[in-house]
Amino acid sequence: ASMSGKSSTAARTSPSAALLEGVRAALGDVRAAVDDFPDMLALMGRTITEVKALALTGKEAARRDEDAAFLAWLKDEHFVYLGARVYEYPRLANGDYAPEEPLYQPQDGLGVLRDPARTVLRRSSEPAVLSAQIRTRLADPMVVVAKSNVRSRVHRRGYMDYVGVKRYGADGKPSGEVRFVGLFTSEAYDQPVAEVPMIRAKVERVLARAHAMPGSHNAKRLKNILENHPRDELFQTTEDELKDLALGVLHLYDRPRVRLFERRDPYDRFAAVLMYVPRERYDSGLRARAGAMLAEAYGGRVSAYYPYFSDTPLARVYFIIGFTPGDHRVPNFKALEAQIAAAARTWEDRFSDAVRLSGRSSDQVADVLARYGQAF
Repeated sequence: ASMSGKSSTAARTSPSAALLEGVRAALGDVRAAVDDFPDMLALMGRTITEVKALALTGKEAARRDEDAAFLAWLKDEHFVYLGARVYEYPRLANGDYAPEEPLYQPQDGLGVLRDPARTVLRRSSEPAVLSAQIRTRLADPMVVVAKSNVRSRVHRRGYMDYVGVKRYGADGKPSGEVRFVGLFTSEAYDQPVAEVPMIRAKVERVLARAHAMPGSHNAKRLKNILENHPRDELFQTTEDELKDLALGVLHLYDRPRVRLFERRDPYDRFAAVLMYVPRERYDSGLRARAGAMLAEAYGGRVSAYYPYFSDTPLARVYFIIGFTPGDHRVPNFKALEAQIAAAARTWEDRFSDAVRLSGRSSDQVADVLARYGQAF
């Protein structure tokens, strides 16, 4: 700075200082995750024991066993444990929940969640309370998988996966929860659906509810659709949502066209949108234009996208559209599908329409298209 005569730049934060601070933060997370790894593994072991000990019968007992198997599967090197917290829900003297009271933490957080200001499911740094979103989910399954608000600086970059396990009191009502954050391992994504607890049962129930004849062509198609569904979505999507989506995609196989399927994050932080288009119409330009349309429709941003191709006549793009909770638009999906379909039309499509609308006879139209349809 002194050599250039611009001494004021010395007061600015230098790139090297920012880099050094980033390295320190990343190494701090690594140290915390490694130091607390045995404690996080032990906490998962105790949680599995608690789940197995719940006195349930019938379908509830079967789901309890599947949840316990899923947690044991995570413990068996299918999850990189980076942080954990235990919460107890605030209760009133009459046993009701006290939504305005902070959640009680009977012990310090572990790993990257040692810092009490680091949130998991919220953007606010205020103390965690039994928010409206969480209260509406008290009747949800015992084990919930979602995306956390915490970006990983360990192992790989991206939002950490969240696994919440409800704890139950003597009255049978949820009394608290154990929250784990980390990352599913590559093996967790590569294993066939039939080998992954919790989602294998969800898929079996969806297939049964779809009423497809076992061994039939449609049953095989549905199984293939679910097997190749984004793994994060299989973990996070409800059974009802998954059934509706699988049947919707099945109908596209016989009539390929542009379709959008949305799953809204239950904590209103993002939307997962699956876009299907005829495979011959897909290219990276269409993906970029569709992403921009989706971001504009929500008043948000494209946080991530994942194209997928198979031997079916459809191409798929899995978009994550991030936005501010409670401060975003609700898209008109029919209008969006029409806009994307128009964007997917090629020059040849428009040329063909122009020829057909030109007043020529059918023989003349056929002759012009045969000679010039693919000539430009």
